Amino acid sequence: MDDRRRRLRVPARYAVHLEYGGSRNRALTLDLSLRRALCIAHPPLPVGAACRFLLTLAEGYELSVDAEVVRAESDETALRFTAMSPETYAHLRSMVELLAGDADGVEAEETVPFQ
Repeated sequence: MDDRRRRLRVPARYAVHLEYGGSRNRALTLDLSLRRALCIAHPPLPVGAACRFLLTLAEGYELSVDAEVVRAESDETALRFTAMSPETYAHLRSMVELLAGDADGVEAEETVPFQ
């Protein structure tokens, strides 16, 4: 079974930015997990590209996650998170728990937070 099927993914519609190659482009998340995000991104990023996933939670506070593009088809860009601070991980975990309505399910799949 591949990683996409083992991880709890929740529908999540957030306006985000993807930083890549000196540009900061808008994107929209379709789903979110502790380790991945599926987005609609224009322009799509190339598979294998390292980028930064930025999600504004409140005025002046932004989650910043290092990511890699693992799939790019049509409008969809699939990201695998590669690094984030423990504080960002805690915020992301809370968001996924809230969206999933299943804290036990999130806890069951949780691995060591990124450092």
